[in-house]
Amino acid sequence: MTYSSLMVYVDDEADNVARIGFARDLAVVFDATLIGISVSEPEPPLVDAYVAGGMAGEILTLRRDQADGELAAAKTRFLDALKDTGIAHEWRAETGYPAACVAHQARAADLILIGRDAGRLPYRAPDAGDLIMNLGRPVLVAPPRAQAAPVDGVALVAWKEGARPSAPSPPPCRC
Repeated sequence: MTYSSLMVYVDDEADNVARIGFARDLAVVFDATLIGISVSEPEPPLVDAYVAGGMAGEILTLRRDQADGELAAAKTRFLDALKDTGIAHEWRAETGYPAACVAHQARAADLILIGRDAGRLPYRAPDAGDLIMNLGRPVLVAPPRAQAAPVDGVALVAWKEGARPSAPSPPPCRC
């Protein structure tokens, strides 16, 4: 099987640099375009709007600016990792719920590469299980300290035939 486009999720977790390198190695092997994506949802304030009064708007603006700053930093990390590599690449960033936005953007890629989501906030990174069950595309969950893409290594493929229990759907993507 060959892939013409790969998508890697870029965030500020410790394993991020290794994950981008992992995706870069795969892009070289398959001569694929590498698409970097990052999504950030402004965290809702932990304050009642009636109690905060006029400050609620300022808090929301501050959280939106923080999310925009995280997306800009993710773009810089991605572009720095691909500088002078000759790999065709694209960048996509959105403000919204990560799982829904990545699911929307995943149509542009043959393989989605994400990190493990242990301890990550749902406002900053998509849940691996949500993506695996909803994308309709192959998802590769990179190990936390992936050093190189194991193109000839062992891969675990798992599938359960059957109906998925109904779960509340995530908020819609504001794409």
